[in-house]
Amino acid sequence: MLDLLLISTLGFLGSFGHCAGMCGPLTVAFSLSNSRNEKLATFRFHLLLNLGRIAAYAVVGAAIGGLGSVLIAGGQMAGTGSELRRAIALLTGTMLIWFGVVQIKPGLLPRLPLLHPIDLLRKSDIIVK
Repeated sequence: MLDLLLISTLGFLGSFGHCAGMCGPLTVAFSLSNSRNEKLATFRFHLLLNLGRIAAYAVVGAAIGGLGSVLIAGGQMAGTGSELRRAIALLTGTMLIWFGVVQIKPGLLPRLPLLHPIDLLRKSDIIVK
């Protein structure tokens, strides 16, 4: 029950901050740009703005939920202790440490050629001058 309360509180505070910081000022700016003070036009504007916002959030939420369910299903098929999962965890952990060290001291480690394909092209003189 405590988890549900914490998640709900975090969701409320995050959404409140988002609305107060982004949606509110955008709505005010758009409504102030409307020089006509017709009540029907203003109502239509706010209705369409909020319907568009709700539809966009619903589509993005459905896409992220679908991606999450695919990843969970893939993890269950691979098994919790599978060798592939361990190898990927080691690879991503090593890359995170590598990127962190490169951010702290840029010349200490060489650049990864996979992430910098332009360097490979320059070394092989494929780039036409």
